[in-house]
Amino acid sequence: MKSYSCIEGNLENPSGKNRVNIGSGPVVTLSSGPFKPVNGAEIKNPTIVVWIENLAGKKHLKDIKAVAMIKGEFKSKIIDARKMLEKSKDNIIKVPLLFDKTPEIGPIKKGDFLFACVSANVLKPVEGTECEHRETSHTGNIHNIVARHD
Repeated sequence: MKSYSCIEGNLENPSGKNRVNIGSGPVVTLSSGPFKPVNGAEIKNPTIVVWIENLAGKKHLKDIKAVAMIKGEFKSKIIDARKMLEKSKDNIIKVPLLFDKTPEIGPIKKGDFLFACVSANVLKPVEGTECEHRETSHTGNIHNIVARHD
């Protein structure tokens, strides 16, 4: 199976069309060259832990949606950010998203790309939603990714 990278989608207009640029960044991408083969070991039942940082001082903090994708499979969760932030010792919310099924396009492997996004009106990021992507670098079950940071 081949893997690729894409930049975050700019979801500025949730009720209409949004342009998404595929293929910019430091790795081989759809627009910059051929697909990158992934030959790493299989990762069974990975959990992507989406970190949401720098929320202190957000007075109207309510629901935040966290989304993660790996190997074409998406998971999402809407969280009560205020409650989770009250329980946090370091002003960081960590949202675990378990991928417990083998994707239709093949098993998740070391070297596959994953991404995570967070979205909420109170965050007001310029692009509407904040996302990060990276390559899986180990075969363990926990994969941390910071989706919002300043």
